Amino acid sequence: MQSSAKPLSAYLLLAGFLVIPVSLWQSAAGLDAWGGSAAIVRSIGQLCGLIGASLLSLNFVLAARVRWLEELMNGLPRIYSAHHRIGAFALMFLLAHPLFLSLQYLPMSLPLAASFLTPGLDEMSRLLGVLALLSLVTLLVITFFVRIPYHRWKATHRWLGLPLLLASFHVYLIPGNLSAAPHLRAYMVSVLAVGVLAFAYRVPLGRWLVRRYPYKVRSVKRHNNAVEARLLPTGRPVRYEAGQFFFMRVKGSRGITDEPHPFSFTSSPLDPHISFGAKSIGDYTATLRSLEGGIDVDVEGPYGRFTFEGGGNQVWIAGGIGVTPFVSRVRELSAVQSAAHIDLYYVVRTKADAVFLADLEQWINESGIGNKVTLRLWESAVHGRFTVGKMEQHLVGADYRYFICGPAAMLHDVKRDLRRAGINRHHIVLEEFRLY
Repeated sequence: MQSSAKPLSAYLLLAGFLVIPVSLWQSAAGLDAWGGSAAIVRSIGQLCGLIGASLLSLNFVLAARVRWLEELMNGLPRIYSAHHRIGAFALMFLLAHPLFLSLQYLPMSLPLAASFLTPGLDEMSRLLGVLALLSLVTLLVITFFVRIPYHRWKATHRWLGLPLLLASFHVYLIPGNLSAAPHLRAYMVSVLAVGVLAFAYRVPLGRWLVRRYPYKVRSVKRHNNAVEARLLPTGRPVRYEAGQFFFMRVKGSRGITDEPHPFSFTSSPLDPHISFGAKSIGDYTATLRSLEGGIDVDVEGPYGRFTFEGGGNQVWIAGGIGVTPFVSRVRELSAVQSAAHIDLYYVVRTKADAVFLADLEQWINESGIGNKVTLRLWESAVHGRFTVGKMEQHLVGADYRYFICGPAAMLHDVKRDLRRAGINRHHIVLEEFRLY
């Protein structure tokens, strides 16, 4: 479950990657590292390099989608959010690293300072560092500023291991405090090796090391600009909880690329099959309309902490296709004993956009859970933007837990309004399904 509370373990992990190299560097450099302007500039440059390299390696660990890390950081969406932020900070520190090191030569001469940034073939350690930085900057510029189809964006990410590998050799070969401090050198080489191994686990070796479950598309139901597909296992089935999601890779389809994409389960965990729903909101999801029965897919997961744990009554707020985890739980409730009552707000622009409305009404009315679940359709084109102030007022109180899934703006506004209404942050559970 991904609550609004940020886990302390995430901060401790980040602090370890920052504090340890700085402490080891200071122990090796001593007070002389801060004696004079040139020494200060050089020290800042060295620290920027250590911190930037550590954060870069940590970013590869975060991107590996390992199960223990999801438990530690309370959900994969939070991991990916940290991944984006830490990547930006890593780039800033790594850019500052050669800049400050070159500035120490500026009082001597400008050409000398500039020559530091353009090493020759006889200066292999610095040359590797420059190549690592240039390749990283190029790939990150494509990531953040160039709008390209997802499958091409994903392909550029597969090359991010190259700057990390070059940086590892740069750290190993560079003279200075690292070569004179065996503990610092061992730590940095180990940290970078962990990043390289994390990258290798996910990218070049992923097809053998990452566990995936084979499925075959059984049927596809199309609703306007959305689809729901049902998949049958052809081997061992995946086990999951309502509210979780998985990564699916389509195999052997001409119209759909084979990059893995995340989707929430819409089936009950008790069903022999799995199903998912997707709205055509991007390059990849638009191609899913060509998905047909008989196509083989691989399923990786489950992931996510947006599970419906905890006692007491619950209020569910679903924005658009963010209704999918709630569909899974509604389907499960017919076979689950629960005394709690659930109020579900299904927020869409118009009724035509409520692609799961008929399914939800059928399950609630025909499976005997009508006394447990109250479904409310909210059409923003008719009633205006959904806000907490427009909810049934008896549903805003300490006796309820709030589960919210949908667009980022809606999540932010609803969470803010609930907190202003005095709701404990631990009673607010969010899922923003945006992993890239």
